[in-house]
Amino acid sequence: MKKAVLLVSSVLALAAVLPGCVVVVHRDYDSEYSSASSSHRKLIGVEIGEVGPALAAQTGVDAGRASVVTRVMPGSPAEVAGIQRWDVITGVEGQPDGSYPSLRAGVKAKNHGETVELTLKRAGTELRVAPVVGAR
Repeated sequence: MKKAVLLVSSVLALAAVLPGCVVVVHRDYDSEYSSASSSHRKLIGVEIGEVGPALAAQTGVDAGRASVVTRVMPGSPAEVAGIQRWDVITGVEGQPDGSYPSLRAGVKAKNHGETVELTLKRAGTELRVAPVVGAR
């Protein structure tokens, strides 16, 4: 059972680096895995993708340091915080890097119930939102 869980965990971690995947950041499983570990997964409820050259030029962002929201899960912390589809994430926790690795690290560093501050660009306007890190 432990090997199956670790395999699923590895597959989930691999899938999380692909654009368009739900941002689900979870605790690394160790030898003390228990069935209660699933409550330790952290998420805000968005799918994100890479910012291409055309979108980067339109929004004035560095494509390598930003990501675009391709989907917001209904009822998720992201939706409650006001994040919308096609928002461009340009920063996490005050740092000017909204790339997938930065977003993942920002969510992972928080405890359930804490907020993660995101800087977004929407229709030429910079916004700050703070979704609550939730559990799945």
